[in-house]
Amino acid sequence: MRLAICAAVLAFAACSGPPRTTVVHYAKNEVTDVQAAQDKKALRSMSGVSNVVLDHGRDGTATMQVYILDGNEAEVMPKVEDLGYVRVR
Repeated sequence: MRLAICAAVLAFAACSGPPRTTVVHYAKNEVTDVQAAQDKKALRSMSGVSNVVLDHGRDGTATMQVYILDGNEAEVMPKVEDLGYVRVR
């Protein structure tokens, strides 16, 4: 009996892998290093965001990859755009 319960628990744990995310790419022109770092920190602290990857070019353009947990896109995406970022497809 205990063996069956252990097997069921292990099977359930194996099926529930890491949370799924959607990666959305954004860009913003004329951004200072300080502002880009602040934007990254603000986005990273948002509920529904699992990771943010920032690339700040010498020309002042910041590009970000925002990893959004599934089901949170409608909540997170407008907040990114409120910071002045434009979605890049």
